[in-house]
Amino acid sequence: METITDYAALSDRVRRLSRPVIVGVEGFTGSGKSSLADALAKDLGAFVVHTDDYVTGEDESLSYPDRLDYGRIQSVVAGAIASAAIIIVEGVCLREALRRSGVSAD
Repeated sequence: METITDYAALSDRVRRLSRPVIVGVEGFTGSGKSSLADALAKDLGAFVVHTDDYVTGEDESLSYPDRLDYGRIQSVVAGAIASAAIIIVEGVCLREALRRSGVSAD
């Protein structure tokens, strides 16, 4: 995993990746991951998947990863790969969500 702390350097790094590419943005609630993903999508013409859009039910006794619809996430990412060169997936517990979805970030 690579850590980049400058937005311009990050944007340039993603621009140089071979296509199609899946970029993961993971962080705590309120850390700015959605804003970062949306800004990159706008600048790079990427497709964004926000894992919060795939939360099922309101049972807060379950952990966040246990509340996600992995089939839908996998389907949306697969469709995005067919139509977009850059796919950005962002969310809390992202590595676990990607693992359960059968998706790998590049």
